[in-house]
Amino acid sequence: MIRAKDGQMLLNTLFFAEEITANPAKELVVGGERELQMAKAIIESMTGEFRAEEYKDEYRERLQAAIERKIAGKEIVSPKEKGSGSVVSLMEALTKSLELAKKPKTPVRRTARKKKAE
Repeated sequence: MIRAKDGQMLLNTLFFAEEITANPAKELVVGGERELQMAKAIIESMTGEFRAEEYKDEYRERLQAAIERKIAGKEIVSPKEKGSGSVVSLMEALTKSLELAKKPKTPVRRTARKKKAE
């Protein structure tokens, strides 16, 4: 189907009824009410003002260092991949996260782009 919207032409693919399947992401089963409340508490405890200066792009730094080693003619060694770890239940993971969230706050290291001050 071709249609117009906001001065642009859009193309939509139409499907027969038997070709349409349910979206599995929308069918995720959340645990009980207790798990939901714990998840909400974790999110609320981690909510705060974002301060970009607390984060650095570690991936970019490692990549830049590898490029510089390559330019200098040195060998580049790939780091070993970390294992995925053991599988724990949702309740255990939520409980552990909530305990960690209640500890005194220290900056969480996340990879984020940071603009250089010039």
